[in-house]
Amino acid sequence: MESRALSDSAFPAFSKKVIPYLHITSKVKGAPHADLAKEKGVHGFPTLMFLDEKGDPIASPNKQSVDGFNSIFKQVSRFVRLRKRVAKGEKSLVNELFLAELEIHKIEHKEATARFASLKGLTAQQENKANQLLINSEVYAHIKAAYAAFNRGGRNEVDLKYGKLFAEMAAKKRIPNEDTHLFTFWSMMAKYAKSESDIDLFSKAFNVLQQTYGKQPGYGRVLGKLQRDLEALRKAKPQQPNKGTTLGNNHED
Repeated sequence: MESRALSDSAFPAFSKKVIPYLHITSKVKGAPHADLAKEKGVHGFPTLMFLDEKGDPIASPNKQSVDGFNSIFKQVSRFVRLRKRVAKGEKSLVNELFLAELEIHKIEHKEATARFASLKGLTAQQENKANQLLINSEVYAHIKAAYAAFNRGGRNEVDLKYGKLFAEMAAKKRIPNEDTHLFTFWSMMAKYAKSESDIDLFSKAFNVLQQTYGKQPGYGRVLGKLQRDLEALRKAKPQQPNKGTTLGNNHED
């Protein structure tokens, strides 16, 4: 990260918007704040997160880049402003605060679903936004569960389990629109499709990945392998009966 985001010429300007704090975790006895990472819910390194004035975690950037930092900073700033205004009694902003919380994954999916059902006075625009954010929240929850399962072993089985689940979501047009979730969503689906020799499903997943990430650095090797896998599937089974898999087409770049 030091050679990328932190070395970006735009980083000094961004750093003036916040109070940067760097904690180096070590196992040195007597080191100050030795349990800080554990207290803040850190599970991997490096971890970046925004903290409020009390030191409580608010959100983490989806991308380790200055653009990613600025994007989440705007969302976090909006959340903090709304939270303060609602706390002062501006109840008309409760729905907007809920959307801001959902946007930065401040609340777990199960809680978010329950709160959404209890909201009153949502405009059509707010309801549409909430429905998409709830899809993002659901996928995020599944991805976190998948990563936790990876640590216990059996990664291939985990990929297939969640790949199937994501294929079912896509068939119902429940597709995330967050860039960081899209890659995992479609790549796991492609792995599941490969295991089922489902050329149509694999092709659809590959096409979305190619369209979204084909011109971005760092994805060439993965996309190249997926393309070779697709060619191998077609050679092994050139004429595949229609399995009735119909994916949603509400993907946006």
